[in-house]
Amino acid sequence: MRSAGSARATRGCGADIAAVLRSWEERFGAVPVSIGYDSLMLQVARPPQAPDQLDGVLSEHYAVCPDNVDRGEGADAYREGLSEWTHWSFWWD
Repeated sequence: MRSAGSARATRGCGADIAAVLRSWEERFGAVPVSIGYDSLMLQVARPPQAPDQLDGVLSEHYAVCPDNVDRGEGADAYREGLSEWTHWSFWWD
């Protein structure tokens, strides 16, 4: 059974997540390399570099999986990491 957080993050939004993934693939060469029941990992060929890209992607990641930011080192550290990471991981619990 899914937790409330998982249901909130994924309820009725498969098409929305697919659209975001398509956009990330076009902009950053991000492709799925692992998909689980409650997790997703993408390989990123061209991580965002420009400040406006980083701000936008941070917002998009937060919309898809707030725990990445809220349970991590915070928005500033996450934003900085986006320009260096070649893999993006998401999980819902």
